[in-house]
Amino acid sequence: MSAIPLIIAHRGDSGTKPENTMIAFESAIENGADIVELDVQMTKDGSVAVLHDRSLKRVAGVDLPLYQLTLAEAKKLDVGIWKGDEFKGLKIPSLTEVLENFNGKISMIIELKPQYFHLEEDYGLERKVLEIMDECSAKLGNGYISVRSESSYAYLVSNSQYPVGLMQKKRTASEMNRIVEDYNIKFAQIRLNQYTAAEVEELKRFGAKITVFYGDRPSEWQTILGWNVYGIFTNYPKNLKDYLSAFPSRMK
Repeated sequence: MSAIPLIIAHRGDSGTKPENTMIAFESAIENGADIVELDVQMTKDGSVAVLHDRSLKRVAGVDLPLYQLTLAEAKKLDVGIWKGDEFKGLKIPSLTEVLENFNGKISMIIELKPQYFHLEEDYGLERKVLEIMDECSAKLGNGYISVRSESSYAYLVSNSQYPVGLMQKKRTASEMNRIVEDYNIKFAQIRLNQYTAAEVEELKRFGAKITVFYGDRPSEWQTILGWNVYGIFTNYPKNLKDYLSAFPSRMK
């Protein structure tokens, strides 16, 4: 029987809580996620904060990129109320805060979101993330550091012992498969709507653990289960856990 994939809480329990916040990560754990995924980028003062978008407009109502604010300035913003009044007052966490609170409690995927400014030259984001992870004795468990470029992947593999994965982004399936083979990628993070079952089978030949971004409904989960992959990103970890509970085998 095929192993059942791991549940990856995309930005935490982001379907029901404000994404990339401490409460979203806590809820993901409570609702049975196997891995929590979070996005990190750098602030003006070289800190690493947890945020997905380049602009703060969607989650904080301020049309500025994070890299124009210090961490202290960013923490003055409310990133909860956009999801509902009951979440008013939630703050952007730093990577250090996330690791201090959840390290060892759940596996993590730390996704690097470089935003193309001077602090990130010479692998600035990669180096800072590794520094924080080492300081916190980070334990990723079944997760990995997720990056978008081959050069970032190569840098992290050469300069750390942490597992590293590559995001598909806008690559075609054939392009992604070639890169996974050429770089001996350990974790391949692919997009559901950009792969066919045959292309997934080809990807498996190169030995990478495959995670699929993302599935939020039974029809999508059914397709992904047919691929027999390592993990499924979802915004609704409890719903996916309930769906998978009918299957006797869970990958660990």
